[in-house]
Amino acid sequence: GACISLCDTVLVLLDDSGPTPIPDDARARLAARRLQAD
Repeated sequence: GACISLCDTVLVLLDDSGPTPIPDDARARLAARRLQAD
């Protein structure tokens, strides 16, 4: 088998006021890169 590295990651988007929601289009691009667990 292949050796890969995995981790849990938390992303926080900031604007001048502090934390702000991640836009839906950015969420979709991030979700497309997710690894699926079997």
